[in-house]
Amino acid sequence: MKAHDKTTNPNKLGFLYFLDFLVVFLSISVSFWMNEWNSDRKDQRLHQMDVLALLVDLDLDGQSLRDYCEAAAKQVNDNHHLVDDVCMNYYNEAHP
Repeated sequence: MKAHDKTTNPNKLGFLYFLDFLVVFLSISVSFWMNEWNSDRKDQRLHQMDVLALLVDLDLDGQSLRDYCEAAAKQVNDNHHLVDDVCMNYYNEAHP
């Protein structure tokens, strides 16, 4: 009889339904929280990989720019020598 009394008592039955609801609600809430946490963790990992790739690209671009500047400086230096040679030849021809 006691088992029958527990299930027919409206206060205890309401409390059991409330506990069931609370367990389901908390389980779903924790599930959503864990899903959001995992998504944020993946986004952070992708962000770190993007930043690292950007730094590598910037380093490569900097090296390319340094190489270009060195080549341009060499070309300017070669042009100065060429202009000096032309001027000297012109001067030597004009003033024998």
